[in-house]
Amino acid sequence: ACLAEKKLSLRLDDENILYMYGDVGSGLIARNELFWGSSWSAGEIQLNLNSLEELNLPDWVKESHYFHSRGLDMGITADVKAFLKKSPEKTSLWETIGKDPEKLTLEAIFDAAKSGDEEIRKIVDQSINLLGLKISYLTNFLNPEVVVIGGPLQVGGDYVVNGIRRVVKNMVMEEISSSVKIIMNRLGSDAVVLGAVALVIQELFAEI
Repeated sequence: ACLAEKKLSLRLDDENILYMYGDVGSGLIARNELFWGSSWSAGEIQLNLNSLEELNLPDWVKESHYFHSRGLDMGITADVKAFLKKSPEKTSLWETIGKDPEKLTLEAIFDAAKSGDEEIRKIVDQSINLLGLKISYLTNFLNPEVVVIGGPLQVGGDYVVNGIRRVVKNMVMEEISSSVKIIMNRLGSDAVVLGAVALVIQELFAEI
């Protein structure tokens, strides 16, 4: 997906790109080249948390969402479902989905947040802020020209992008935050497939 954005969507002079697929994984273009890492595994941003008990770490590390993946949608759907089960009367979203949790969609959740549903907005904003923290850390470390947000969160559009920009502006060194562009995936759900095609074509021409 990162390669597809580079080849088909972004400017030619965007040489360093970070692509975020929720908080599950990422892709990196460094100096116009897809960065694979020494074992072809670069981009994984999850930690192995199965052995925490063997390490002498403070409790906040074990409890912190920062070290856990929240999933492709940053756990927004699950969190909203839990809220609706507990306090459905506090949000207009419950009526919007016909009081049927099975009809809940990420798009409906973002529509509610954008329309000013305070309870839903709190849930959505918390997840966006968590993703923004991870992006801030990686942006400080990698200093990319562009950060692309992909995956299911693209249905949130500018709401997601503006939220992440706000976190990055507050958390990242000024000389980096002032120059990085944060945008939504422009290729939609086809980004991964288009990236695979772009990679095949790139490798074929490299052999000629």
